[in-house]
Amino acid sequence: MKSIIFKNALPLIAIMFAAFGAFAFNEAPERGVALNLNGLIRVAEGECETTNVNCSEVQKPQFCSNGTEFLHKLDASGTDCPDPLYRIN
Repeated sequence: MKSIIFKNALPLIAIMFAAFGAFAFNEAPERGVALNLNGLIRVAEGECETTNVNCSEVQKPQFCSNGTEFLHKLDASGTDCPDPLYRIN
């Protein structure tokens, strides 16, 4: 009885150990580190103009702006800029 349980459990334990080892020793990405992005002025839905103002994706109390216009970042599809950017201190 013990040998049957051992024969069935040993491969499962080996697979679990391998999966744990794969994730346990990879370096985790740093939180709060973001790229400086050029802000975009949202003219209309689906229409954005590029600026030379550097902004950050890290959420802060103040939004990034170019004069009176708040700046945004381009979405994943590359067609609109709905997401706000934040000021770099």
